[in-house]
Amino acid sequence: MIERVLVIEDDPHSTQDFCALLRRAGFDVTVARRGREDGALADREPFDVILAHVMVPAAPLPVAADPRVARALEEIDRRYAESRLTLTSVARSLGLSPSRLTALIKAATGRTFGVRLHARRVEETARLLLTTPTPIKEIAWRVGYGRTSELDRHFRRRFQVRPSEYRASIRRLHR
Repeated sequence: MIERVLVIEDDPHSTQDFCALLRRAGFDVTVARRGREDGALADREPFDVILAHVMVPAAPLPVAADPRVARALEEIDRRYAESRLTLTSVARSLGLSPSRLTALIKAATGRTFGVRLHARRVEETARLLLTTPTPIKEIAWRVGYGRTSELDRHFRRRFQVRPSEYRASIRRLHR
């Protein structure tokens, strides 16, 4: 059975939530940076599994000083699971045109409305895959995708694997 996990990552802060999930699942987790530290640690201590360059859900994007952008980002974070959430609906609720809201969000965060929305949905998908046995079709619906193929496409862009492969890799850790 797997008990000790070494996570090797240049940016340990980006793996904080991932490691917390592993710890809550009962694993003894150690984080090391790639390079000399990881090799020395792996030689000194026995680990059941070594995970290198972990792809984890994105950290929250920065919130902008412009209150309209902050409200738009809050809408995404609050309503991401609604399949009818669109740039146009959020722009209208703020009294802005979709193109103006796009420009404001892009200037404040460096990303578009759609990128933020899909990042939030994929982040929640990864969390559900790690923490629940919920079927992927239901997860797709829960996070706002009308079709599993939409979820697959966006998830693969972020993690380079399908949700089913991601879940299978987590299950292999628990064997």
